[in-house]
Order: sequence, then structure tokens, then C-alpha cells
Amino acid sequence: MAARITLESALKDIIAGLSELDNEACEDRFKVRNKIWRRAGWIYDNAIDIRVEVANNEKKKYTSEEINFNTIPMRTKAETGDRQTADYVLWWKFKFEPEEAFRKMGICFERKEVKDFHGTIIQNYDRFDREIDRFLQDPKTKMMLILIEGSLQEALAYIPPKRYSGDAVKGMISSKLGAIASIEARGVHVCFKSSRTQAANSIKKSVEHFWQKSIDFILRDELKEIQENGIGTKYKKELSNLPGHDELSGKPARIPTKKRSTVQSSGTRRTRSSKSKK
Repeated sequence: MAARITLESALKDIIAGLSELDNEACEDRFKVRNKIWRRAGWIYDNAIDIRVEVANNEKKKYTSEEINFNTIPMRTKAETGDRQTADYVLWWKFKFEPEEAFRKMGICFERKEVKDFHGTIIQNYDRFDREIDRFLQDPKTKMMLILIEGSLQEALAYIPPKRYSGDAVKGMISSKLGAIASIEARGVHVCFKSSRTQAANSIKKSVEHFWQKSIDFILRDELKEIQENGIGTKYKKELSNLPGHDELSGKPARIPTKKRSTVQSSGTRRTRSSKSKK
């Protein structure tokens, strides 16, 4: 019979896998990494809530429907203790935790139309460079992506509706290419998308993959606590409210009839099939 995955077992498997990867004698690193990523994916699908804080000065905000995450206005530095680093900042918590437990996931996004990108590079690059500095100085954030709603060719070709000499146009194109290289050399990803829809869809995919591939960073405090103190009564008490899934099939494990009614009435039971219908 396939093993039943729970949040407790997923966390333990992730810790064991990370420990194995630290050992130079690990023989099949690919297999170990993939098991870590599968367990992280299970947690992502079943055990966490995600929301996106959106900058108040963002003019054409992505909606919750576009990016498939709940969105709220970005809180101030006085409320969070953090300075704004991007237009869209991801926060998460375990489902059994209260609202105030939301913490930074570690990934953020800037959204720019082709016209905005031109203005940022040609007219306001110093200010944007300071935003990148804030990202790099934030220990809670690991990845920043700039989403351009247009192709590279469109971004380079865009010129404001004024008269410019040929040399001036060449200078602008050279400045844009240089800025892109400089931004990426600092560890920020510049992503050109063909449309607003494609850019919004890329947020969903990027967040999911970031969660899986950076689970050791995202859960650094939780994993450290478990390693030092064990899984803890807090987790053991609350994890029983989450569904288990069979190791091989990925389908929900069978729950005794008596418990099933309790879980369903609490509104916390979720399966992959029910999520896909939303």
C-alpha cells in the first residue's frame, strides 16, 4: 500500500533530503532533489495560503482573477517594517495559522508596459537602481522578476512621439540593452512577454516553481525549528486537519467515515481535482 503523505511527513522528508544533499557522498542527487521538490509541491497544493500585496501606485494592477492569487493593497513600512521593493510581493502562511502569520515568500515582481520600460531606463534609471538595491539588501527576498508586457524587439523599438536624430535613437537602444545586461548581472530577471495575459500567467508559474526549488529558503525558520525541537505539538495538533495523499497516485488517502464528516464540515478538505475546477 502506498505511503500516505501528510504535512508532517512532507516536512520530515524535506529535512532528510536537504541533509542528504549536504553529504558529498550522496549518490543520486537528482533523485533526492526531485523528492524534495515533490514534497514542496504537495505542501504548495494542500497546506498553504498565498496572497499578493500590490503597490498602491501601480496604475494597471493585475486582478486576482488574472494571477490566480488573492490581492490586497500593499501595507506601509510602519505596518510591516519593510520598504517597498516591487509592485507585487508574495506572502504565505500555513492554512492552520491566523491571518497575522502571513510572511514574505521571497519572490516579487515589477510590471512594466513597453512605454513604462522606456521611461524607467531613459529617464528614471537612478530611481529604479535604488529599488534593486532595496531588493538586494532585503534578507527576506531571494528573487525579483521584471515583467515587460511586450517583446524585446518592441521594447527596443519604442520611441516617444517626438523628433529624434538617428544618433539619439541609436543611443536609446544602446542604453536599453546596457541596462538590461546590468540589471540581470545584479541577479534580477528581465522577462519579455508577448501580452499582459502572458505576463500575468507567468506569475502563477514562477511562484509555483520558486516555492518548489527554494523551499529550503522559504521554510528556513520552520525547518530549523523542527530540526532543533522536533515536529512539535503545534504541528502535530494542527496537521491532522489537512488531507493525506497517497505517495504514488497523488490521490487523497482514505479517511475513516467518522473523521470524514468532521473534515468536510470544517471546510478545509481539498483535493487536486477540486482545486483544478476553480
